Amino acid sequence: MNGRRASSHFLVSGLFLSCVTAALMGATVLKADQKSEEKPRKEYDSASLQKVKEFFAKFGKGDIPGVLNTMSEDVDWFIPGPTTIPYAGQRKGREQVGKFFAAFSDAVEVQKFEPREFIAQKDKVVVLGHEVLKVKTTGKVVDNEWVMVFTVGKDNITTFRSYEDSAALVVAFGK
Repeated sequence: MNGRRASSHFLVSGLFLSCVTAALMGATVLKADQKSEEKPRKEYDSASLQKVKEFFAKFGKGDIPGVLNTMSEDVDWFIPGPTTIPYAGQRKGREQVGKFFAAFSDAVEVQKFEPREFIAQKDKVVVLGHEVLKVKTTGKVVDNEWVMVFTVGKDNITTFRSYEDSAALVVAFGK
């Protein structure tokens, strides 16, 4: 591939990757001459971001009823992982998410929990963070980076996804 073709190939590939990434993040990809009919992006981003920050503020204070009140009644909550991780799995609704917090509290001692970066786009908020957890049954410590993805509806969080190093957690929960 000559230099001009190679650079144009990478430019097109980069543009495609940017569009795919934007679409996966919930962005609306518009042509230059298209206008969006939605409310201003900043307004959307700000409300969603505030709700997620409220979630973390209440969690940081140990206010689990307050955390649950940041969510819709039928919140869709998912943390992938095998049953070795007692709090992993799919949950639907505040009551089941409350059971997640009980299982999480029974399973681990949180030694450090830091949301480090918030990225908001429309109704989606992605949070990058770090945690140090001590598994109560084994005494093993997991130092883990995580990503949480929130979707915020009209008033509350409607979906939650959390991604972390589940392989490290499986090792820590192992006997």
